[in-house]
Amino acid sequence: MYLLDENITKDQRELLEKWHFRIKQIGIDFKRKGIKDEQIITLLQQIKGVLFLTRDADFFRKEFCHLNYCIVFLDVEKYEVAFYIRKFLTHPLFNNNHKRLGKIIKMNQTYIQYYTLKSEKLFKTEIIS
Repeated sequence: MYLLDENITKDQRELLEKWHFRIKQIGIDFKRKGIKDEQIITLLQQIKGVLFLTRDADFFRKEFCHLNYCIVFLDVEKYEVAFYIRKFLTHPLFNNNHKRLGKIIKMNQTYIQYYTLKSEKLFKTEIIS
């Protein structure tokens, strides 16, 4: 499941749907609006295989690594979110659930940084055009 944080705008959600991504969004079709970050982490731990996409930098923390989910912090402008989600989902290092699970990821316009469950190291890779 692709789960959008409530901070992803309606136009970006609609663009992802137009591109045929099956998504849910907090506050619209998953849970209630205003849910706290700690509650989101608890929910993610209970749902196997979820990709949580957010513009909230508070989620980019190594201690949030968990085998059941992947969190992507999109450090991009609000009107670029859908474009970068699609770019992320086609990146060779993250193009399937098996490759994503257990990672906490930060993506901006030029690179992707990420933590994994199995390492204390912060990895960095270029965005592929």
